[in-house]
Amino acid sequence: MDVKTENFMVSHPLPSVSGNSYLCCSPLDSSKYVRLIDFGLSESYHSFVGVKFGHLKNVPSKGIVGTPLYASCHVMRNQTPSRRDDLESLGYVLLDLYLMIKSGVLECQLLWSHNVTSDEEILWKK
Repeated sequence: MDVKTENFMVSHPLPSVSGNSYLCCSPLDSSKYVRLIDFGLSESYHSFVGVKFGHLKNVPSKGIVGTPLYASCHVMRNQTPSRRDDLESLGYVLLDLYLMIKSGVLECQLLWSHNVTSDEEILWKK
């Protein structure tokens, strides 16, 4: 999956009739306001009984597919992407969103996003 900030949609909860509070009061209800989009690079996950040490064949990939700024270190080293890599990419996205909120600037704030010219340089800075 191509995990990046552009593939997350967030909406605000609707104000109640009185205007003083929001209809969504519980943090557990926040799933109603966050959506993932663009599943063009996603693959199906199948659990096969008897497969040793994982669920995908460990074959070298043909290069980076997706956004290098949020790609995991394993994908950057041309290893087979897995669920672990999606979680690492999600961590980069959450860190970037946090840094955007703290700085007030709506562009990538990751340390390795500035002044880089190649995918190898991104991997080296991670």
